[in-house]
Amino acid sequence: MGNLAGFHLKLGCLDDAESLLTEVVESQRRTLGDHHPDTLISKHNLARVYLRLGRFDRAEGLFTQTLNAQRAILGNDHPHTLVSRSSLGELYHRTGAYEQAEAALGGAISGARRALSGQHPNTAVSLRRYGRWLSDVERLADGEPLLIEAHEIFTAVLGPMHDESVKMAEALVQLYEAWNEPDKVSRWRVDLKTLRLTEHGSRAGTRRGDRRASGG
Repeated sequence: MGNLAGFHLKLGCLDDAESLLTEVVESQRRTLGDHHPDTLISKHNLARVYLRLGRFDRAEGLFTQTLNAQRAILGNDHPHTLVSRSSLGELYHRTGAYEQAEAALGGAISGARRALSGQHPNTAVSLRRYGRWLSDVERLADGEPLLIEAHEIFTAVLGPMHDESVKMAEALVQLYEAWNEPDKVSRWRVDLKTLRLTEHGSRAGTRRGDRRASGG
């Protein structure tokens, strides 16, 4: 059921995802306990749905509850704890609580650098969220290196055409537009166009191969 909720999330069907995740959380509470790591992951995911729905009070309560439990059970620098801390920072970003946002987002990056070796996707997520917050509060020079590092990690770990890598390139275009850096905007737009043409060609080749294989 958790995988089905993730599928609905990817499609943007937030109400369906909320309903399914609520069932998952209640089931895990009964069978695993309220503070089992799997239950806490599901609670975090439900809080992210609330965040996307704009139900900030419910999201904050569930993020805080989950984060406190993960700190007590898993430790401050466990990957799950760091993701929850970063998510709480993202909520503060969305609600304009800038001091809390910076503390949570910056703390998540510091913890990720201590605890996660090499180019870890969780580090990239924390870098992306903090970099976007810095960009939104017009600290563009501070946000730029974080977004570049996040893009480099996603590209190295997930590949240049992965959604996360493409989103980071798009975020850098937006940053350079706000910064009035037309040369950098053009460079990143060319990179994005090249990626999209490559992806389109790859998909077209796959479809042709499928038709040949099926005798079409």
